[in-house]
Amino acid sequence: MEKADVLKIVKSMLDSELPEEIIVETLRQDLGLKDSEIQAALREAKGIAEPQASVQKTAETVPIRTAPDEEFRELHETATQNILQNHGDSIEDVKGSVQGLHEKIDSFKEQAVMPSAELVGKINSLQSRIDSLSMDVKELKAGTNGLVELLKKILETDRNVLMHLERKK
Repeated sequence: MEKADVLKIVKSMLDSELPEEIIVETLRQDLGLKDSEIQAALREAKGIAEPQASVQKTAETVPIRTAPDEEFRELHETATQNILQNHGDSIEDVKGSVQGLHEKIDSFKEQAVMPSAELVGKINSLQSRIDSLSMDVKELKAGTNGLVELLKKILETDRNVLMHLERKK
């Protein structure tokens, strides 16, 4: 495979935002390039200047295996599909976590007792009955105090009458 073709492949992989590790593995396994060739191609595709002697040495000594454009497309599609699958799996994991959080929040909502209109009505009814009973107790207490005072006066009057009768005797 020509150096220009390899460079074209590397540039398109970089443009597709494939991680560098995937690009390196693809070039190594599928195109049979050596690490030095891969690094040189990556540097050149990224626009990083390489020393001239190193470029000439690489070009002269490294045989590049040829691979048809169709093979490259398949590799590119496979790598892209793998990345998309990994992202899809990550998204599914996040969805599962979010769903679990929603379930926990819903269970907390169910446990929290929200007073219903009927319950509020019953509480208000009980409160009015308590207030009514409280008023009745106050009235009874006032009546009892009145009776106690009346009985004290009767007792005093009876004592006075008895004393008066004893004196006459």
